[in-house]
Amino acid sequence: MLAILPRDGRRRPVCSACGFVYYVNPVPSIAAILFREGRVCLVKRNIEPGLGLWSLPGGFIEEDETVEDAVLREVEEETGLLCKPQKLVDMRTMISAYYGSILVLCFLAEVVNGELKAGGDADEVRFFDLNDIPEIAFDVHLRFLEKYVGHIIPVKSG
Repeated sequence: MLAILPRDGRRRPVCSACGFVYYVNPVPSIAAILFREGRVCLVKRNIEPGLGLWSLPGGFIEEDETVEDAVLREVEEETGLLCKPQKLVDMRTMISAYYGSILVLCFLAEVVNGELKAGGDADEVRFFDLNDIPEIAFDVHLRFLEKYVGHIIPVKSG
């Protein structure tokens, strides 16, 4: 049975029988920035959170995969594209009403093959001009993109 007890300067769940401390850590995830002819790839989400809004391709890192493998898998699942992760652009935490604390690692990735086709958590996938970005589901995704391009990006609402 877990009891909430002070440990390491915080109140944490601790097993009352053996003393094991259950650390509640952020869920690790990835996002990918892909460009083609100066346009960025976005997917229209078909699940909550963010149902019907656009985001960078991405998702949770599975227990048995590397961060790079997660980028490859998520990009292919949601866009049909094969990619090669190039570099880490940024990392941020976000709080989700669905999943709690999420650690998001954003990678720049190069498209190397594949056919653009929405799948997985995406109903639609398109490349957008940076001056024509639709409403984005997750603020951190917009911050990643702005950090990479080096300026504020105007976003259409609704």
